[in-house]
Amino acid sequence: MEPVYQCCYTNATRNEGNRTFSGWQVVAASPGIPSDAYDACVKLQNANAALCADAVDEQGNVLVLDEYSGDGSYLYVIRTRFGLSDRLGRPNMFSHALIFPLKNNVGVLRDPNYFLALDAAAFLGGEGQLPWEGTPPCTPFLSLEQAMTLAGLDQERWATLLRCVYAQTEAKGVSPLYIQYEGSALRIRGLLHCIYAGLPRYLVKKLRIAACPTANDSGKHLVFSRNARGRERYFIPQSGENTVLTPRMESKLSRMGYVDYAVCHVPFEKIPDFFGDLELLAVSLGDSSASSPQILKLAFQFNTHAGVSDFTNAELEGNLVDALRLPVSDNQWVGMLLTRMLGEMNRRGQRLAPESETLLDGWLAHTSSQELLEAGRDYQNQKHP
Repeated sequence: MEPVYQCCYTNATRNEGNRTFSGWQVVAASPGIPSDAYDACVKLQNANAALCADAVDEQGNVLVLDEYSGDGSYLYVIRTRFGLSDRLGRPNMFSHALIFPLKNNVGVLRDPNYFLALDAAAFLGGEGQLPWEGTPPCTPFLSLEQAMTLAGLDQERWATLLRCVYAQTEAKGVSPLYIQYEGSALRIRGLLHCIYAGLPRYLVKKLRIAACPTANDSGKHLVFSRNARGRERYFIPQSGENTVLTPRMESKLSRMGYVDYAVCHVPFEKIPDFFGDLELLAVSLGDSSASSPQILKLAFQFNTHAGVSDFTNAELEGNLVDALRLPVSDNQWVGMLLTRMLGEMNRRGQRLAPESETLLDGWLAHTSSQELLEAGRDYQNQKHP
């Protein structure tokens, strides 16, 4: 496991020599914290400074806000306590962030317990307390079965939730997706666990979530709320009711295949391996971040079939066209998959649509793969005897 870094932020006063400095500042940070993580974390924490004057939860209580924010390189788990006062009696907050590096940190990507099972003692409540050292204190880890029970989800509604989350991350310029809950921290933990455990890793790395509505909701993908149904975009765990999954979106997600496949068809203990294999194959196909829907769809097809002979005619043509739409390159994995699929098309006597044949011509004109060239010539000879 990579080290977990800490950063504490508040409106504080410090003395240097004969001078006194007051203002929003970092009052404690881990030695060796990477500069990019530090800068990004401070920006996230400072965004909540404007909430100090009226920071209450949905029941009117002083707000303690939990946030989960990924930027692709780090996952920031931030607890911000409001209702404090600075030395002049003005409203203040204290924000304590735990920062989990994601590069080469497979454990965090495989098991959300590492950042969801944090004990309350992992977060400081104000200045003057000493941050812990080593690994953060945690509560017992949850299994997926336990998380589903806490979340109040069955398998069908879990899959619906994941489709809603995926649709939300794909949408641009929309309000957050509000997820209904009944005010229980354990319910939120169960829902978060089911979300993080059921998504491709690139989404785990970029989700932005808040455990309570605030005036800063606009930058979040998901927000938990007691009054979700009153929002434009919502999901109700108890029923699966939502305002996100239109027939058009459902059709798109169905074609992609991988969005809810794992939770519906893969044994729970093998779900982390499913997403790990999907990521590895996507990277092999030239997608270094394993985040291209087109490549992930192709990787999913090959990850869930024994070989090209297992494809239906429609799947074979669709997968071949998806691969032909990739930028022409010397990627050996792409060349191999194109060769196998084109060979299977030849064996079955299937033909591509004219626009897809144009894509094939582009590959054949630039590829250095002799196997692909030979399969292409066989295809063209069958078409023009």
